[in-house]
Amino acid sequence: MWLAICLSVVAFGLVLVVVFGFHAYGRFRRMNRFGSRAGGRLSTLADQASALADRMDDLQERSEALSETAAARASALSVESAPRARPAGLVPTRSRRR
Repeated sequence: MWLAICLSVVAFGLVLVVVFGFHAYGRFRRMNRFGSRAGGRLSTLADQASALADRMDDLQERSEALSETAAARASALSVESAPRARPAGLVPTRSRRR
């Protein structure tokens, strides 16, 4: 009698091991699919971030070049349009005759 009880407990344990094994296998497969999708999304985001960083670098270089050009033009214009010194006291005015 005790042999039948021990064998039934062992058989029940094996059934539980098989059931939980299949359950764990299904969960691992789902986790693997989720991980591969998440990895694909992250690599896509990383590629987009890299492309955006390249564009930002190009824009920064263009901005620096434009600011240098604008500074050079502003200094050239300030030299050309500098007011000429007038002698003190000689301010041109219009005369009013009535």
